[in-house]
Amino acid sequence: MESAKQPSGSLAILYISTLLERLAYYGFRSAIVLFMVATIDEGGLGLDVQTGLSFYGTFTAMVYLFPILGGLIADFLIPKRYAMKLACLITAAAVIAVPSVSESLLMICFGVMAFGFGLFKVSNLSLFSLFYSSEKYKLSGVFTIYYMVVNVGALLGGLSIGLFGDAYGWAVAFYFVAGVLLVVSLLLYFFKGKLVSIEENAKNKSSRSSDSGILVLLLVAFLNFFVWTIYELINGFLWETGKVFPSDGYFQVINPAVITIASVFLAIVWFAREFPVWIKLGIGIIFYGVSWQLTGIAVSDIDNINLSYLIAGQIMFAISEALFVPIFLALIAEYSSRKLLATSFSLFTVSVGLTNFAVGAIGSQDSSLIPYAVGVSGAIGVLIIAFYFHKRRQVDLSRNEAGQSVSSI
Repeated sequence: MESAKQPSGSLAILYISTLLERLAYYGFRSAIVLFMVATIDEGGLGLDVQTGLSFYGTFTAMVYLFPILGGLIADFLIPKRYAMKLACLITAAAVIAVPSVSESLLMICFGVMAFGFGLFKVSNLSLFSLFYSSEKYKLSGVFTIYYMVVNVGALLGGLSIGLFGDAYGWAVAFYFVAGVLLVVSLLLYFFKGKLVSIEENAKNKSSRSSDSGILVLLLVAFLNFFVWTIYELINGFLWETGKVFPSDGYFQVINPAVITIASVFLAIVWFAREFPVWIKLGIGIIFYGVSWQLTGIAVSDIDNINLSYLIAGQIMFAISEALFVPIFLALIAEYSSRKLLATSFSLFTVSVGLTNFAVGAIGSQDSSLIPYAVGVSGAIGVLIIAFYFHKRRQVDLSRNEAGQSVSSI
């Protein structure tokens, strides 16, 4: 699966680092609110629930916004391999400090962690992009596996950190998170030669210059903002009813499980055949619309939820997510300037953060939003595919005309 010009094992190091870092991130997120609202006797901070959720909301907002700073640092100040190690070290230090700091200093720890997680993410994504900088048709497969690894890390993190907190106390749970990050930094140190080769090899290749790069980045950011805003608005309504999702939480397992299974299949297909990236994206957005169509049928009678359609809708959404998110990342990697690669990925992350602000501004919705989500998603998907075939037809016509001109000379 690796490019012949890259050192053996490079991708494995990046994937393992991603898995462990995401385990630490999602594990910390799953435990921090419980830690803040737990009493002092229970090893927590003893905050009230409203304050704890407010702190958590600020932390997640910083996680989505701070990658801009991380992207600029990784692009202009230090090599991306060093940025990843720096991110792990400063984040681990902040996590270790969390159980012992006062409420007033907790936000500083959150800021350091948000910066560290963001710096790691954009640097890591950049190295994946540089690995296949001369074989861009493979980027869809690379990022499909990447997204599968992210979801596996999220699932393992949520389960493991919660168990540590319940069994040994929150301080031990956070020390475990910090330990995982330190393992990542050691991994990056001992295998630094492989990462050096990725960056050095990329320097020796001509950087693709695309006049449409900015437009593609804006399109990806808009589509990313659109799909997650609709998702948060509709799912927020479904949760607020208290009638849709069972309290045992097995619905939360459907998404990462389906993404993992779908990603394996999709990665095999993307590596085996060179499908146009815009076709993949259009199909993903159409699947997204179908997922809300099934969800709309399921909740047409809110007092009598059809679980079969609801589960089918969740499965379709997970498949669409496994399609469009890796394609978004692949498009950024393909069309962004190599000098601004990490910064471009940071803007993609910011578009997710803007979703939270949009949802807060729009406020609560009801099931009447679902038909609009279905219609707009279907239209966008069809337009993307139609645009691709239109452009392809123009290219074919230009080639035919050029061939006729040459043959007539």
